Amino acid sequence: AALLAINSADDERNPLETGIMERELKRVKNGMLYLIPASDETRGHGTTCLAKFWKQPVAELLETAPHRFMRGRRSAMHHAKAA
Repeated sequence: AALLAINSADDERNPLETGIMERELKRVKNGMLYLIPASDETRGHGTTCLAKFWKQPVAELLETAPHRFMRGRRSAMHHAKAA
């Protein structure tokens, strides 16, 4: 599975300077960081609440992710086709 970690450059609660994100992502086989650049529009830690900053990389991740179904569950698409 792929992991997309999202953080903003001006995040005061999880500052990049600690090196924690870089260190821990090395432990994740398909881990990547999407860093939102600090700007007049970002709001520190609260920036991740604003989808406009990260919706594109999440959409790209979902487009490239393998499509699998859990056993015993049917997708909404399956139900629509069956009707």
